[in-house]
Amino acid sequence: MISTVLMKQNSFGIVLLFEELSRRQGAGGVAGINPLTDGLFIWGGISDEGLLDDMYEYSFDRSEWATVSQGSIRPSARQKVAFAVTGDSFVVFGGRTASGKTNDVWRFNMTAHQWECLYPVSDPSMSVPVGRLGAAMVYKAESQQLFVYGGYCSDSAMSADYQSGVWLFDLHSRGWTHLAMAGPALPQWRSEFPYAVIANRLYVFFGVQKAALDVALTDAWVFD
Repeated sequence: MISTVLMKQNSFGIVLLFEELSRRQGAGGVAGINPLTDGLFIWGGISDEGLLDDMYEYSFDRSEWATVSQGSIRPSARQKVAFAVTGDSFVVFGGRTASGKTNDVWRFNMTAHQWECLYPVSDPSMSVPVGRLGAAMVYKAESQQLFVYGGYCSDSAMSADYQSGVWLFDLHSRGWTHLAMAGPALPQWRSEFPYAVIANRLYVFFGVQKAALDVALTDAWVFD
């Protein structure tokens, strides 16, 4: 469904109000700027009816939404994936599907409007990350590599090896590498946190430690 978007000016800035767009809930999908059109695209997430795999793009010139075709081969519907724009494509990793937490990697080409599976669902090991949701993923264009940090896994999978490192995915070899973190202090493992990339550094703010009772974190860290 293409919805009406209202523009509301206030003291903070411009806010897009979504009257209807598959009735998505506030969390779970991905959103980014299409570098080819300067439009805002969204994909996936969850609604009152369940997990989603649809895609829309908003044109700031026309002030309207339009559906984006994706082809017949696509990832399963999911929410809370790790996500990064990589040139004329974007990549998603993990998230929660109808089968639970997953660790597959997919790339969507915004020119061809086609999905490609870069890494299928696999058993976790010291060379393959466990399925997770709410992680951060950043893209380093010079090396064609993606870096994944954090996320929520099942308690049984939360070994020290996963809690104290960053995962690297190489877009050339399509393989994973686990990077141990070093420093005088290490951040607590977390999920669903805001983050930013500035000058090839990952800045992590706050987040949640999932447990019997969720623990809200109030610290901030930088990964160089």
